[in-house]
Amino acid sequence: MMQNLTKYLNFETVALFVLCAVAVFARSSSMTDTNLIPKQLYSWFALSAVIILFSAKTLLGKRLNIDFYAWSIIIMSICSLEAIYAIFQWGVNHYLHLNSVYVTGHFDNPAGLMACLCVSLPFALYVYSRTMQHKPLVLGAIVLIYLGIIVSQSRTGIVIGAFVMACYFMRQKRLSLRRICIIAIAMAVVMIVVSYFVNQDSANGRLLIWRCCWDMTKDEPITGYGLGGFRRLYMDYQAAYLQANPDCPFTMLAANVNFPFNEYINLYLCFGILGYICLGLIVALLIVCYRIYPTSAARYAFLSLAIIAFISIFSYPFTYPITWVICLVSILIIVYNNFLNIKRSRTVIASIVFIIIGIVGLCYSYNDIKGEIKWADAYQCNDLVKYKDVSKDLRNNPYFLYSYAITLLEKGEIDESLGVALQCDKLLSNYDLELILGDIYTEKGEYNQAEFHYQKALQMCPCRFMPLNALYDMYIKSGDGNKAHKMAQLVIDKPIKVKSRTVSAIKYKMQRVMQPDKENNEAINTQN
Repeated sequence: MMQNLTKYLNFETVALFVLCAVAVFARSSSMTDTNLIPKQLYSWFALSAVIILFSAKTLLGKRLNIDFYAWSIIIMSICSLEAIYAIFQWGVNHYLHLNSVYVTGHFDNPAGLMACLCVSLPFALYVYSRTMQHKPLVLGAIVLIYLGIIVSQSRTGIVIGAFVMACYFMRQKRLSLRRICIIAIAMAVVMIVVSYFVNQDSANGRLLIWRCCWDMTKDEPITGYGLGGFRRLYMDYQAAYLQANPDCPFTMLAANVNFPFNEYINLYLCFGILGYICLGLIVALLIVCYRIYPTSAARYAFLSLAIIAFISIFSYPFTYPITWVICLVSILIIVYNNFLNIKRSRTVIASIVFIIIGIVGLCYSYNDIKGEIKWADAYQCNDLVKYKDVSKDLRNNPYFLYSYAITLLEKGEIDESLGVALQCDKLLSNYDLELILGDIYTEKGEYNQAEFHYQKALQMCPCRFMPLNALYDMYIKSGDGNKAHKMAQLVIDKPIKVKSRTVSAIKYKMQRVMQPDKENNEAINTQN
């Protein structure tokens, strides 16, 4: 595998190596989010640069030197290194008894690690099927990748990994496609059933999210809500549903939600039925291209896309840049041979279009990288002047606006804080944002508005104690002792979902508040 290393060291191969390495390993202490955001922004920047360079080479009349075997080796190697890091992380956590720490690798969540390793398996198996001299080495890489999936503790990933390798060996045994499909469906059913009963709270929480998403789809079934539609509106729908169904068995599972845990639902909410039509056309195009040139590499690429499609039912793989990269590589492998004989005039037009797309992506990603770095500096310095400067670059970033509103509130700039928070409210429906709006209106003395936002936060997440505590403090400040008394009793009687110091402190505070009333009642009863 390594004897002809020099032939793999071409421009295209090096570009893919850099792109995959950035998508998996990129981190930055210069941003507020040191893990996920750097991966996304640096990957967008690198991907835009690669698109420009590839298109420029094509525009000059030169054919891209793409070796899918070499590309598969790169993907396998990088993901093997990530698997080794994940296994090491698990060992440290296990032997130092840090059992509460999840194994995430270089990602912010086990879901990212699982997606990265799962989608790389078909490429590793493709290398294994092609190489003759280094099969033990490649087999070792495959074992490492699957062990990495196991230590991520992802039930979806473990089943997918086992299924992919089973498919490979069944293919080697010349089993019919019908039998393979039957086994695949059986494994999927088993995984869904087992996943539900192993962690029912997690499964029921997702059922609640999907039920509220159904209300969203009914309101905009054709065009959807556009990019960011879920983030902008979902929590309002969850609040409305829970308020209309106070006896809902999933009420205690309601939490702050930023993604529907299903890429297909997210696609529908963004673009409606039109999004599904476009997805269907892309799938049809890939099938047609494969039927024309059914190569071995294309078959493994289809398997990788199938893995991404399956993970998308239960998770959010497209949050992670490595999924974008491998998805694009898989599509390129499937369609590549179909476009080799395309007319020169059409190639020129396509190259120019992609160069323009790449330049736009480069500019936007550079602007976002610069804005994120400036935001981290403003956050560390707690400097309003720097925050105001950053707002020119990140004025459409709801998370920046949320941070800016909090800083303004802490600095006593109440009116400006309200303006920024309301601007954020147009982009983000969020439990924490409702609490901040309640705090701002409380500081302004507009208690009816404050009560509205605290109550809305409580409707979004009925199991939380912070809105009740905020309402109690607001009633005390407004001089409404009766409502404050009722709120304190409500806190004392409220069941706890997850024990924490904050909840214990709130409970203790309300018990102390109610203690004088209890003592007075006991004294009256004694006198009587």
